[in-house]
Formats: sequence, C-alpha cells, structure tokens
Amino acid sequence: MTSIVRMPQLGETVTEGTVMKWLVEPGDWVNKYEPICEIVTDKVTAEVPSTVSGIVKQLIAAVGDTIPVSGVMCEIEERALEPTAHTESASHIPTDPSHSQVYSPVVLALSREHHIDLNAIKGTGKGGRVTRNDILQVIKNKESHSQSASTAQPPTAYAPDAIQHQVATTNPILSNSTGQSHNPQPSWMMVEVDVTNLVKFREEKKDYFANREGLKLTYLPFFIRAVVESLKKYPQLNTTRQGDQLVTHKPIHLSIAVAASNKLLYPVIHHADHQSFLGLTQSIYDAVHHIKEGRFGSTHSDGGTFTLNNTGAIGSIESQPVIQSPQSAVLSIESITKRPVVMDHMFAIRSMVNLCLTVDSQVIDPLTCGHFLQSMKQYLENHITDTILY
Repeated sequence: MTSIVRMPQLGETVTEGTVMKWLVEPGDWVNKYEPICEIVTDKVTAEVPSTVSGIVKQLIAAVGDTIPVSGVMCEIEERALEPTAHTESASHIPTDPSHSQVYSPVVLALSREHHIDLNAIKGTGKGGRVTRNDILQVIKNKESHSQSASTAQPPTAYAPDAIQHQVATTNPILSNSTGQSHNPQPSWMMVEVDVTNLVKFREEKKDYFANREGLKLTYLPFFIRAVVESLKKYPQLNTTRQGDQLVTHKPIHLSIAVAASNKLLYPVIHHADHQSFLGLTQSIYDAVHHIKEGRFGSTHSDGGTFTLNNTGAIGSIESQPVIQSPQSAVLSIESITKRPVVMDHMFAIRSMVNLCLTVDSQVIDPLTCGHFLQSMKQYLENHITDTILY
C-alpha cells in the first residue's frame, strides 16, 4: 500500500513551507515519526516526520520547492515494521495507534534532540495539545536543574592546559580555582570580510521582501545566521558564568544591543538557532519596538548566552566591544564600506566589513576565536545567497 506524506500544518497562519533538505532517498527504509526532510516556513525551521513505516518510493517535492499545506511531499510504500538493524529506539515518541495526540514536526524534532518523553508533558495548547513553547519550557527546566546539580561537583581549575578538555567535553562545567568573584580578562580579535555578494543579494530582495512581509530587510538577520552557524561549530563562545562555574550552552540565546536614548539595552532572541530567517527578522522588529514603546523589561533581557552589537549603524569601522556579564564573548558588526582590494592581481572595489570579537581570555583560547571568525567569514562570503528568506 502506497501512502502519501503531505506538508503538515505548523501553525494557524502558516500556509506553505519550503523544502530545505531531504534526509532520505528512494529505497530507504523509514520508521513512523522518523524525520524525512527539513522545511522552513515564515515561522519556524522544522522536520517533517514520516506518517507510516515503510520504504521511500518517490520524492515528489524537490529541494527549494515551496509546498502549500497538505501538498504532496513524497510517497512511501507502507510495510509492517520489522525488528531490523534499521529500527531505532524511539521510546520518547508515542507509537500507540490509539494515542489521540498529534505532534507538530518541530515538537517531534525538539523531543528527539533533547530526549523528552512527550507522553509525560501536559500540553497547554487547544485540547491539551503539546506546543513548541511547552517543549522549550521543559528544556529550560532541564537546563536549570542540570546547572543547579553541577554546583555540587568538585571545581576544576581553568588553565591553558584545560582548553582541550573544554573543546572535547559536551557542556563542560569549569570554575575559577580561587573561588573568588571573576573579572573577565578581555582579548580582542578582528577579521575583514568581503560582503559584496550580501549587499547585492539584499538589494535584489529588499523591495519584494518588504511588500510581501511588511518588514524591512536589514543586514542584521544575515549576520545573526552567520553567528548561529559558527557558534554551532565552536560552542565554547556560547559560555556563561554561573557563580564560580562556567557552563557552555547548546541552545543559542542571542543578546542584541539596541540603542535607547543615551544607553544600550540588550533584548534576547531566545533559541535563535531554531528560528527561520523571517522569524529572526520578526524577532528583531519586536525587540526594537518593545524598547521604543517602553515595554522592555528584565524578562526581555534574561538568559542571553552571546552578544551581537551592530556598531556599524553609527558609522563605526573598528571597535572593541565590552563583554556582557555573565557571558564570555561579544561580537561587533562594523559599518559596511566600499574599499579597494586586490583580486586576481588587480584592484577591485568591494563592499567590506570588519567583525570585531572580544572574549574572556580565561575562558576562550585565541585559536578558537580565530576559527570562529574564519567560520563567519566563510559563511558570509560563500553561502549568503543560499539563504531562504521566507
């Protein structure tokens, strides 16, 4: 029996999704609830789960195609599930056919990533449905519990020879060997990036984006994407100090510097690594307007793990940003300017930008800083036109 997998409804206002990546190929065996592709909507980036167990027969939607809700994604030849080596443990995902709950792909993806038993969650959505916010709250509670429990562990002195331990350990917890309050020792590094392709790409898309979404297409969400992708590779920069402990976080909660009168405020974009490009644009817009309307409170600035400062908005071309405690790193995006550069032994006029990074040298080593900035440079110079805006 051939079953059709269709584009799911990921929210009341979501009408379509764009295929970013297929995780299966024709002939592959898939289990029910196993993710088969990644999609992006105007709200979230999510995985589409298989609705049956069987063999992938045909991929109908191609990468880059925008599919309406209920549109055909692929065909799967349904077969009885056999206990083979392909069968993965999914004890945290309900497989009881009598179970009335239907989970969205983003809920399923988050539950897999964080090993959460969906049956144990009391949903706050309509009819008791488990929502994305329910999952994020469970993740937050687990992180808080883990961090509280860690303080009872024997402290580990942080020294240069502990750098390898930090790189190799998932969510390492380190401490100041003196047990005293910590004063960051800032270290600064800068890299020059050619963003000519970014400038052209934005110029081509900005009018259409504004007409379609009602939002101004700025450079900031592109830089946020580069930060997120680079923090995934070098999570050491996503470290905060909690008491005399250092905790490297997997979720990326990005603090954004916003000017308000004669001071800077730092609203936080929570789970920036799980937001689509349009979602990031909307989050930036909301943060700025909360401040302009005087509705900015402590809850809007809690939990940041890394700070991004857009000093280029005031014409700066080079700066040394200040670390926002309890974080360990801050990046400033300087002004994009046209400069003569050498390309193929000739001078060319290119759009260039400086990225300036300040880190706590007691937490993050210079080599990791260099790798992080080079990762951002590679992303902005070579992959920016791959960005899916909607």
